[in-house]
Amino acid sequence: MEIKEQFGDFLRRLRKSKGFKSQKEFSEATGVSQASISRIEDNSQTPTPDTLKVFSKVLNFSYADLMVKAGYWDEGDLLGDYAEYKEDNKLLLKEDVASYFVDSLALDDEKLLDKFQLTLDGKPLTKEEAKGIIAYLRSLRSL
Repeated sequence: MEIKEQFGDFLRRLRKSKGFKSQKEFSEATGVSQASISRIEDNSQTPTPDTLKVFSKVLNFSYADLMVKAGYWDEGDLLGDYAEYKEDNKLLLKEDVASYFVDSLALDDEKLLDKFQLTLDGKPLTKEEAKGIIAYLRSLRSL
């Protein structure tokens, strides 16, 4: 039986992995009181969705993933009709959605850059930087 990690434990690990060594440091960056962060991390308080939005921005981490981890949303609810659970309780995309997604990735450089905003370290890449990364990936494939 798998034990699900509580949100506070997850937040503590995430905070530290993003370079915030102390709750005080994280409190200053987020504007959320150190006492609240302490209660969230020792699992005696659940953060509000607005607080999760702030955490998401400061930690450069998906808001949707934080909402799922905190128990507000269910992964299946996010995907709705596009997902199904198999016997092993793993969430899988249905065939038609998966193939649509894969097909949507088959874009030339310009369409790719128009459709997706690439970021690195929380900053958007210029078109020239993004094209350079695409060219680099293509060169790796040719090896």
